[in-house]
Amino acid sequence: MAHEPFWQALLNGCAAAPGGNVILLLTTPDLLPKTGTCLLPTVVLLEEEPLVGPSGVSDWLVRDTLTG
Repeated sequence: MAHEPFWQALLNGCAAAPGGNVILLLTTPDLLPKTGTCLLPTVVLLEEEPLVGPSGVSDWLVRDTLTG
């Protein structure tokens, strides 16, 4: 979930898992569901590395570190 088209372009090359299905939510901070409303593991997409890890998410990805 992201309003910015560059996230989809960056993630297309990384999202395909050979031989398996992985179900998780990739979202930007502005579209992050309220805590407890989504049971999927959540990975937040960030523009830069945070000083402190985001709370309420399983992990995060920083735009400049993605390669496809």
